[in-house]
Amino acid sequence: MNKLKYYRKKNKYSQKEVAKYLKVSQPTYSNIENTKKELTLTQASYLAKLFKITISNLIDDDESVTISKEDYQELLKLKDTIENIRSKYKL
Repeated sequence: MNKLKYYRKKNKYSQKEVAKYLKVSQPTYSNIENTKKELTLTQASYLAKLFKITISNLIDDDESVTISKEDYQELLKLKDTIENIRSKYKL
């Protein structure tokens, strides 16, 4: 079971409910969940918020969830920025 489906079921949401939250159709969300369509960074952010997890929890080490190369690069930049802030302010 992929992470999207795992967290959706863990939080007792239907595909239709998650699709409505993402403002996409249920078939579109089904395609995302079944890796037939890529998850955007914005969608990953919304799902992480909905499931009360981090984006990393949602996508790390799971080949069944894919995001575009551009969104992945943006995530890496954000990760570096966060690490720099933590280091600077000793968080």
